Amino acid sequence: MSDKLQMKVVIDEVTTPLLYARLSAASSPRERAALLRSIAEAGLRDAVNAESSRAARVSAGAPAVGGRQSESHPVALGERQSRTEESPLNVASTDSFDHAHDTGALADEFAAFF
Repeated sequence: MSDKLQMKVVIDEVTTPLLYARLSAASSPRERAALLRSIAEAGLRDAVNAESSRAARVSAGAPAVGGRQSESHPVALGERQSRTEESPLNVASTDSFDHAHDTGALADEFAAFF
């Protein structure tokens, strides 16, 4: 198993702040590379486990399509209405996201990339 994937990955504080902070704690490039590999493996393992547990639930008799109950087992109308009344849908205002990101810094990073 000598196949290798060589790639150059740029991780900066603007686009991936959590990953940047975690990798910045490493003391050497080799340690950062090992840490990045372990984070990627853990994330992939979690995704595979979530998919297999979803498949197990479906085979156990709880059919789901896209995370919802399938049409083969419809929910009673009264039950559906009571769910809606219990948890109304809250629409977030787009105004609250105006300052969520430093768009100037993002633009500078993209300009530097190209």
